[in-house]
Amino acid sequence: VKNAAFGEGILVDFGDDPWELLEAVPNYRHAVVSFNAAYVGMLRGFADLLSWSEQPAEASAARDLADKLAGAVVRQYAGDGRWLISMPDHDEAIGHCLDFQHVAGEMAEDLSPTIKAEMIEFVTTKLLDGDWMVALEPDDPIAPCSDRPDHGASGAFAAWPADTADGLIRLGERAKAIEFLGGLHRSTSGALFGQ
Repeated sequence: VKNAAFGEGILVDFGDDPWELLEAVPNYRHAVVSFNAAYVGMLRGFADLLSWSEQPAEASAARDLADKLAGAVVRQYAGDGRWLISMPDHDEAIGHCLDFQHVAGEMAEDLSPTIKAEMIEFVTTKLLDGDWMVALEPDDPIAPCSDRPDHGASGAFAAWPADTADGLIRLGERAKAIEFLGGLHRSTSGALFGQ
């Protein structure tokens, strides 16, 4: 894992091969928001461990790095609940549930009220779909090239409804999360949900 050699040089670049990251979404590569937000959470957790083990200088350095990375992630916000993927020569906006889940799950305190509200609106109007959800916004330009029912615009992996509900709760929408989770039982008789 290395920092991107493009943009601000802060985000982690996960490489050019989509088969090594999120194989069903061809443009989900290089500096994606989801896993950069997850790194923010891991760095903050690591800083806590360092503090508990009485290593204050190392803890402070980990927190500083996490805050720097968190700022870079927030600057990737494209508006309307969507996030930018940065590549060496351009950026692309995408509406994928992983970005919502990891940003809400690890960085809720870093987000403005406007970003939180737009993320909630995006997930509840674009990704939640009756008794289940879709992983990718159906109107996303990459949707026709991402037709797998677990990662794309026609469905979602079995763990993602719970992660999405967790994100809603962390953004202050407990009632919406409970309402969504309450309807899932109609969709969970299949074996996949057992994962």
